[in-house]
Amino acid sequence: MQAAVPLSALQTQAQIAEATGSINAMTQQQTIALGSEIARQSLGNQQGFSNVKDSVQNSFAVLNAGVQGVGSAVNIGTLTTAISIREDGDKTRALINSIDRDNLSRQLTVAENTITELRLHSGRRDDQHAIEIQMTNNQNQNQLQFQAQAQGLNWLQHGLAECNQYAKATNAQVNMGSGTLTGAAQTAAPVNAKL
Repeated sequence: MQAAVPLSALQTQAQIAEATGSINAMTQQQTIALGSEIARQSLGNQQGFSNVKDSVQNSFAVLNAGVQGVGSAVNIGTLTTAISIREDGDKTRALINSIDRDNLSRQLTVAENTITELRLHSGRRDDQHAIEIQMTNNQNQNQLQFQAQAQGLNWLQHGLAECNQYAKATNAQVNMGSGTLTGAAQTAAPVNAKL
């Protein structure tokens, strides 16, 4: 036990120096070992990164080739689609043009029929108008003729009425109207005659 307890301050300092040196040596060995391990790990990581870089570059090359293949397939597909769309568009335009021609032909036929009907209607209207004018003229002529005949008949009737007024006397005097006779003597019984 005595050996475990230090005897003097010098011995204590020597033991502290020895323990400190031992600790420093151990720390230095551990630091070197740790540095070696870090260097080894770092070298491994660098090698791993290099491998990852190579792997990424290889994957990129494969992907790039795949993308080029897809791009080529897309180009072929796009070209095929464009050709199909153009052909479909041509067919659609042809169908639309056919429908438009049919519609225009139908409209032309309707317009021609309408023009024909209007011409016939106009001709009938002109004929009807001529008939109306002719009938109006005939009515006017008939009315004028009737008026002329009526006037003639009135004149004749008036003339006949005047003729009815002749009175014959025995002395050959004519009494026209209701006036008095002057002149020669009259007999008492005149004879009135009506024609």
